[in-house]
Amino acid sequence: GDTLMLLGRYDEAGEAFEEADRCAESALPRAHIRSKIAELRFKRGDMERALVDFEAALNMLGRRVPHWRPVVYLWLLWE
Repeated sequence: GDTLMLLGRYDEAGEAFEEADRCAESALPRAHIRSKIAELRFKRGDMERALVDFEAALNMLGRRVPHWRPVVYLWLLWE
């Protein structure tokens, strides 16, 4: 999928990533693949769906994405 994406063959890359997602057996590879799908959507200009996929990838790793500004500031201070 990575090579196809770099070559600009986005439809084929998407198919490869979707197939890899179906074959992934644990959260870590699934999250990595989901982030690749998000990157592909970003390159295609589908920012809204890319954001959803990036958040899904983080959620698969047990990381939450805050949407309320005060929570974001608290998390930044914590880090």
